Amino acid sequence: MKNNNAANAAAIANPKPGDFWHEMFSPYFIVVDVKQDKITVLNTVIHGDDGYYFDYDKPTVVDRKWMSERVRYVSIDAFCADVYSNNNTKEIVAQWREHTSQSLQEAIEKAQKEWEDFTGWTTLKQEEFI
Repeated sequence: MKNNNAANAAAIANPKPGDFWHEMFSPYFIVVDVKQDKITVLNTVIHGDDGYYFDYDKPTVVDRKWMSERVRYVSIDAFCADVYSNNNTKEIVAQWREHTSQSLQEAIEKAQKEWEDFTGWTTLKQEEFI
């Protein structure tokens, strides 16, 4: 794939969920969320001969400087990685959001039960029906 400095620079300046950074399709990271200057990325985990995957449980919040340092050469003004986005990369974002949503809901339910047990609210609820 041809290195497109203008598209790469635009993606650093204005990252979007689904932006997949790679070098000749050797993965670097994928952007999954952008909230002003806080950019959430998933780093790739190499899995032997099976290729790579994204660990949905270990997102990293970064900034544009971090991104730029990862995808640009230190010694010359050029990119060592290119950005790519399509329906497949956007599907990864959707899967991460669903996974994170489920994880948060489970954590809320667990915390709710722990709070009820700690405060005695569960016991009080049960005593009402006795």
